[in-house]
Parts: sequence; structure tokens; C-alpha cells
Amino acid sequence: MNFLKTFTLFTLALFLILMGLIVAVDPYSKLGINVFNFETKAVAFSRENKFRMLESSKNDYEAFILGSSSAHRYHTSTVEKITGYKTFNYAVQQTVIEDYYAIIKHILENNRPKLILLQIDFYALNTNYPVDPRFYESPLKDYLNDKEKKNSYVTSSVFYNNYLTLDALFDTMRVIYVNMFGEARHVYKEHGNYIKEKDELGKVKVYQFHDNNYVFDKKRIKLLREIKMILDEKDIELIVFTSPRSFEHVEKMLKNEEIKKSFTAFQEIIKNELDTVYNFTSFKMQNYDDKKFFKNSTHPSRLLSDKIMQAILSRNEVEIEKYGEILTNRQKQL
Repeated sequence: MNFLKTFTLFTLALFLILMGLIVAVDPYSKLGINVFNFETKAVAFSRENKFRMLESSKNDYEAFILGSSSAHRYHTSTVEKITGYKTFNYAVQQTVIEDYYAIIKHILENNRPKLILLQIDFYALNTNYPVDPRFYESPLKDYLNDKEKKNSYVTSSVFYNNYLTLDALFDTMRVIYVNMFGEARHVYKEHGNYIKEKDELGKVKVYQFHDNNYVFDKKRIKLLREIKMILDEKDIELIVFTSPRSFEHVEKMLKNEEIKKSFTAFQEIIKNELDTVYNFTSFKMQNYDDKKFFKNSTHPSRLLSDKIMQAILSRNEVEIEKYGEILTNRQKQL
């Protein structure tokens, strides 16, 4: 009996201590608590970071920027200044169509957007480019294939913030470690914006170049079609554009006949499915072949990102064609 009583008291005390530590650290910034004045709580990957940022936000966002990490530097203030829409950047690393579908379903759960800006990468329709494993470790996985599981992250209660889990305990330990022994660095700021980086000059390094093992994924094409259908039904404007690539990157791509063939087919598919697409994977980038405009060959700088976004939202063909070209399915429009 004494053993049972001791064990029960010890278990309860341990639970309260660990729960108290989690609450004091508040690893997901859900409770507004920071007992130890830690500089950062960035412990999760971008999908989870941005999911939780949107869930806990009190803003009524009307425009969203979607894409891979190459869309990180489209600043929400640029969109807001031109459109007047409060904007959230929901770009995450290494996205494919499953990501876009899940993110849009998540957005529509609690928001009423008027505009979706979707940047799509060439590799996004390739069967041989799998869904990032981090997707299945994030809450977004529940939004794939119409799994409409209700999430309760929005509430401020400890018991509805995923804090009664081992993940929360592990993330608490990571926060403590990063702030005490590592480099505290939070790359995502307000409204999902990326950190401001130092300006650089010099030659752009070719980065993340994909081989020619390209097979179009019919399921992803169907999912892309469904995305457009969902947004059309809700009268939400969809603007689609391909990710900018440096001149040398595009040149290397299109010198390879197999990749060139796949890229031409990719352009046709997205044009046919989405009616109009702005293509910035283009030789026009020859005029911007400097680190002032590209951090590396697949990640445009904030300067170039702002210029491209301004061109897109201006609807000015002359401005758009400084950076790429407009792909239009004229037959479908007629």
C-alpha cells in the first residue's frame, strides 16, 4: 500500500514538474508565456511552424502565398500594398501538389481568402520526386484526401494545444538546448515572412539541379485540377506562376534534351489545367544573373521576389515579360 501511494505521488509530481516545464517554455508560442526569456521557439519544420502560426493568428487573411522555399522571400507587404489584402506567406520547403492541396484545405477551414498566389516548381509533378517526409510529420497530413479532422490549436488552453504529448516535451527540450547551447534563429517572422538577409554580389551558384528521371504523376495532375475546381467554386482568384531559376540553371536544364522535353510538357499541362500561368523559369533571367537577385540558382532574393510579385499583380504584360512569359490556354478561354 505504501509503495502504491509513493509511486502515485511520485508519478503525479513528475507529471506536474514536466507539465510545468512545458508551460513555462511554451514551445509552440500558444500561451504567450516565456518564463525564461528565450530568444526563439523555432523547433519545428516550416509546415508545422506556419500551420501553427496561422492557427493562432487573429488576423483575417484575404491573400495567401503558396510555394516551395523559393517562394519564402515574397514579402506579404508587397501583396498587401498592391491589393489591399492582408496576406500570409504559407511557402514551405520542397513542396509538391499534395502540399498545395493540404495547405489550401487548411486555409479554407478558418479563412475566407479572395486570392491565392501559387508558385509551382517543375519537379512538383514528377512521380520520382516524393512527398517530403516532413509533410507526414506535420498537422497538414490530416488535410490530404479530404481528411477533415478538426484541429484545436486555436484555443489558448493548455489541454488543447498538443502540450499533453511526448512531442511537446521533446520540443521543449529542443528549445532549451537551442537557446542555451546553440544558435537561436527564428527564420519565420510575422505573417509567415522570411528573415531579412544580407545583400550579396557575385556569381550565382547552380543549386539543387534535378536529373532527367522525370515521369508525370497522373494523381498529382488530377489533384491540381481539383485545387482549381475548389477555388473556382468558392470564387477565389488563383494566380499561378513557376518558380524563378537563374539563367545558368535554366540553360543547363534546357541543354539536356530529356529535361527540355519534360519541361515543355510540364508547361503544357499546367497551362491546360490552370488556363493562365506566368512562367519565370526562363532565359529572361539572363538580365538578373547576380547574387543581388538570386541567393542561389533556385532561390530568388527578396529584391527579385518583390519585382516579380509587383509585375504579377500589376497585370502588366510588359512588366511580366521582363522576367518571363505568359502561358495561356486560349482555346479553353474561348
